[in-house]
Amino acid sequence: MIGRRDLLKSVAGLGASLAGIGYASRATAQGDEPEGRIAFVKDGDVWVWSSEDGTSVIVEDGQAMDPTWEPDSDYLLYVRDGGSYSNLIMANTRTGRTRRLTENESDAEEGSPEYVAESVWVMDPSWSRAGIVCYASTEGSAAGEPIMWILDPGAETTYPAASDNTDAGAIEHISVDASALYAVYTVLSGGWGPGSTTYIAMRDLNMGTTYPMIEGPQGAYDPAISPDGTWIVAAIRDENGVSDLWLCNREDEQLSKLTDGEQASNPTFSPEGDWIAYLRWEGSGFEMKAIRIDFDAREVDGRSRTLVEADGIDSTCGLSWNTLPRR
Repeated sequence: MIGRRDLLKSVAGLGASLAGIGYASRATAQGDEPEGRIAFVKDGDVWVWSSEDGTSVIVEDGQAMDPTWEPDSDYLLYVRDGGSYSNLIMANTRTGRTRRLTENESDAEEGSPEYVAESVWVMDPSWSRAGIVCYASTEGSAAGEPIMWILDPGAETTYPAASDNTDAGAIEHISVDASALYAVYTVLSGGWGPGSTTYIAMRDLNMGTTYPMIEGPQGAYDPAISPDGTWIVAAIRDENGVSDLWLCNREDEQLSKLTDGEQASNPTFSPEGDWIAYLRWEGSGFEMKAIRIDFDAREVDGRSRTLVEADGIDSTCGLSWNTLPRR
């Protein structure tokens, strides 16, 4: 089965060969420049780009993946890779303190079949303004493939998300809207090897009803849903293996292309929903870009901005955009 991490690894090889809702925040809706802070992973640590302070490391872990901000907060949730399992870790980026929220390593002898079978993987959390986190986990999966779970960070309780069980395979890269009404995610369909593909699905989190939304010639992946739940942006891979970002309206499902030949991936909406940050293959690595969207015209408004030059960004771990910290 070809997952997001496999796709993005192949993007690097191909690239080398090809040589709105308003919130109270300090970011200005429809601003001329992107504002706020964006978390990303580099060398196993969580870094941040800030419109005020540039880039810096905010969590030194060495095994960090998949960061997601609590909206309008200094708290960050991320995944710690344990090799044969992974856990959700809460970090206070102001104090530097971290706290493990899950215990997913098996008690069996390390390396034994029981250890492998009983260890649990978690990945790709997405923190909604409504206060819950949607994430993918192998816990409770009869096939051992990731399914959607929900975390209440305040109560430190987890439970499976409502589902009609119509996904055609494992899921990853979940994104949830501000009201926690809808989640979008990548579905890995077709098993392992030739014939496998990926597509984007959307789920009504109250009813569990699932809707296939976006497909592509060689798969669609890395979806993000706008804070108001109206728009979805995702990477679609064309016949030549080149990935670009496409915008989709949730109601009419019409697609509009946003980038051209950029090997683009990992989009995330700004807190106000008017900007999209993403990763672009630059030739020696992935750089972070931002584009403002004209939703009436369904196109990019103006030029793109380079936020972080290509410098070891981990393209398998995604981006998370938050407001600026309170001073």
